[in-house]
Amino acid sequence: VGGSTRQWRDPTLLPWPEDGGEAVVLLPGAAYHLAEVIPLSRELQRRGIPGRIAVGEAHWERVRDGLVDFDGPVFALPDPARTVKDAIAILAMKDWAGYRPNIETAQTAGIPTFAKVEGVQDFDEVDTINRFEPYRTADHILCQGQNDYHALTGARTIVGNSRLERQQRAPLRQQTAQLAVINLNFTYGVRIDDRQQYLDTAIAGCEQAGIPYVVGAHPAERVGRRSGFTTIPISRLLEHATVLISRFSTVPFEAMARGCHSSTTTRMVSRCRPSRTLARRFASPVPRWSSPPLSQRPEVGLSTIANAPQGSFPRRSTSKKGADPRNAPPM
Repeated sequence: VGGSTRQWRDPTLLPWPEDGGEAVVLLPGAAYHLAEVIPLSRELQRRGIPGRIAVGEAHWERVRDGLVDFDGPVFALPDPARTVKDAIAILAMKDWAGYRPNIETAQTAGIPTFAKVEGVQDFDEVDTINRFEPYRTADHILCQGQNDYHALTGARTIVGNSRLERQQRAPLRQQTAQLAVINLNFTYGVRIDDRQQYLDTAIAGCEQAGIPYVVGAHPAERVGRRSGFTTIPISRLLEHATVLISRFSTVPFEAMARGCHSSTTTRMVSRCRPSRTLARRFASPVPRWSSPPLSQRPEVGLSTIANAPQGSFPRRSTSKKGADPRNAPPM
């Protein structure tokens, strides 16, 4: 029993190596980003290209819990100048906020930068008061599909989403009883005034439709011990769900990959009304999400980086003030 039981460990960041050599620096910004970053790191290693996973201080709390079962090295990200000194290339899951200085410093040094779109993104920031300009800083943008490709400009390539594709290829679980999972996550400061209306409407819809429900709350929601609420990760809840109700987020993508019905509220929460037809709408099986043709095999799209021999990454010949490579024709 002891040999087959995984021991929980407290993830910690290692100091940045003083003489670790050059590597592709991989920057996750949340725990679920690791499902893309860790396979890429392993694939780079398999091809003889050193990869180094690092986390900035501003992102550590969101990444930390995802490292509980990972026994590989993860490093504390140093200042941008020190990072660039050891970087063959930089790939960030978010090229704004805490990682933007690293991207911009690398560009000034002529080091190629990549950003990987992971999940749903409000590219035009319609619903947020922030102006992060997501996926508009790195030289090369790796998109999930046509939606991302059309929303962005410059050098971009459709590579799919290996995390969702693994879920889509997994055996489809046949649920014997109806269960609605209500995704509650207003922790990013977007439309927080609509939180209660969204929650009340979703619960009322389930009650009128006669479908049992559980509210999957983000741990930062601090819902306490309330009946019908849980902080179990939404991915685990979806293993038992037949219906997902969610605000604009990445979670509906995961539900579709698992073959679970999804009802998503749009910008106006009031559009999602309690409905007695909800049960009928979700009575029949739903086709599973289909991945883009370019990403039928695991990590195939990430060959943008992984296929290149060490030292052969394209480097910018101009400084940050020079020509912007993102104005080049789409790839």
